[in-house]
Amino acid sequence: ESYISTIGVDFSLRTVQRGGERIKLQVWDLLVGTIVNRFRTHSTSMYRRAHGVIALFDLTDMESFTNLRKWLAEIDRYAPENVNMMVMGTKCDLRSERIVTEEDVHTFLDDASERLEFINKRITYVETSAKRNVHVDQAIDVM
Repeated sequence: ESYISTIGVDFSLRTVQRGGERIKLQVWDLLVGTIVNRFRTHSTSMYRRAHGVIALFDLTDMESFTNLRKWLAEIDRYAPENVNMMVMGTKCDLRSERIVTEEDVHTFLDDASERLEFINKRITYVETSAKRNVHVDQAIDVM
């Protein structure tokens, strides 16, 4: 198996057809950690122009889930008040390696909704597998 790793920031464009309309998506993949600090100026301006933000975490990695709190705080600080928000748990196909439970996620999201200012509506949550193409298109449709 081969995977492409993100070493800082990765950017791609994708055009999708939804409801008879062509929609252009800009997808920015920001790596959590010290490398992302070099791109902080760019990421904060991206949030300001965003219509939707998807915060991803790895269902097999508790640190990834824990970092979600930092990402939601950053989105809260820089994104427009009416931004569409989705949290996506990845690698749902790796059931035997799963560490983060659905209960963990829902408890976290309930807490986040109370603490963060911009989240005045429900955050959509979906579990996906890019490897097996599970719920990926549905997540884009929801967003």
